[in-house]
Amino acid sequence: MSLPQNTLRRRRGLLEVIQDLDSFDKVEEKVKEEKNAAKGFASFIVMTLIIILILGHIYDRFYGQKQYLYSMNTADYAESFPKLTVDMQIATPCGNFELDFPQSDAIPKMFDLFGEKNEKGPTLNKDPIRFELSDTENKYWKILQDAHRKKYNKVSKFNELNDIDYVNINLEEQLKEAADIKQEEEKKELSKGHQGNDDNNNNGVFGGKNQIIVFGNGLGVLQIISSNGVNDNSNEGTACRIHGELEIKNMQSETITININGGSNEIESMLAHLQGNVKPGNSSHRIESFYFGDKNFGIVTPLAGVEEISISGKTIYTYNIKVIPTRIYHGSIFSSPSLVYQYAVTSIKSEPPSSEVHSHGGIIIIYELTGTVIEIRESTMTTTQFSLRLCSLIGGIYATVTFLSVYISKLFEVAGKH
Repeated sequence: MSLPQNTLRRRRGLLEVIQDLDSFDKVEEKVKEEKNAAKGFASFIVMTLIIILILGHIYDRFYGQKQYLYSMNTADYAESFPKLTVDMQIATPCGNFELDFPQSDAIPKMFDLFGEKNEKGPTLNKDPIRFELSDTENKYWKILQDAHRKKYNKVSKFNELNDIDYVNINLEEQLKEAADIKQEEEKKELSKGHQGNDDNNNNGVFGGKNQIIVFGNGLGVLQIISSNGVNDNSNEGTACRIHGELEIKNMQSETITININGGSNEIESMLAHLQGNVKPGNSSHRIESFYFGDKNFGIVTPLAGVEEISISGKTIYTYNIKVIPTRIYHGSIFSSPSLVYQYAVTSIKSEPPSSEVHSHGGIIIIYELTGTVIEIRESTMTTTQFSLRLCSLIGGIYATVTFLSVYISKLFEVAGKH
């Protein structure tokens, strides 16, 4: 037996071997389904929905509102505490109230007692000013006040990143410049008044411009106190501007107190009471800037834009502030996170009883740092995730509408037969 000499043997391919393993019978159908209006309308709906949703998702990815993930963590103040920046005006001469704050220890009070300013380190300064707004200041103030009323109509709260409102980034700077101009104008007016009153500063037991008062304490020790024109409040303007920065030293509650008691410190207040020269003063005030940490231009803060007018002049205003640091992580891996400080305020007004003849008004600001930090990260979607989302969206719409069109066509067909 011999093999044919002219026969070529062909090796079967892998695909043919796999196809031979298929045991299911195959029926080749060459059927073309008849077109109808219902399925054409369904196809139009499918294509329209797919195009609209694709365009909508693409627009939302690049131009839509960003979504953020919020988490809480323990605040770490090991590096530094934030600074508090204040700029406010109170309707009382600078020499008619005592300003007390956490850093106002004995040394700054000594400088204040002798009419000098201690320039060492951040502090709050008092400068004479008019309480009435200038035309330029009034224009900017109305914008800030309107934004504040819209944002904090009833209560101030912590905000999500998308809920933070903004105004013109230069608004508070423009307000500050207008207040500086008004302060300089008031300073010039007071200088003219001081020149005319220099000859009248040497009258009275306690009435001199610089009087030395000696008290004996019964132990052979004399206490020497200087009085810098306690009764000369007429030359200190009609209002006072409190502005500057404070360094926060700890997480515990700290207080800024404005006590309208007839003097700029305890000694002057005591002397004013001894002379019977205590002027009433007024606790009406206007807050143009109040924020913690670095300046975030344009953000409307809960106290910037507050104006309180006291009819009696003796109203005591209390502001309880809770400060919480907020760390914002940006999308880029090369950018460092930003740290801002939100705060919520609870304000309380209290009027003294009508029977209190010697009561005084005041402003109390209590602030406290929280031990937690809010961390905000942008919720991002990779290009692969976005593509898979679009594919699943298109497939789901196509399959659903196809099923509905077939089902509805069958219903119409059955209904037509009956």
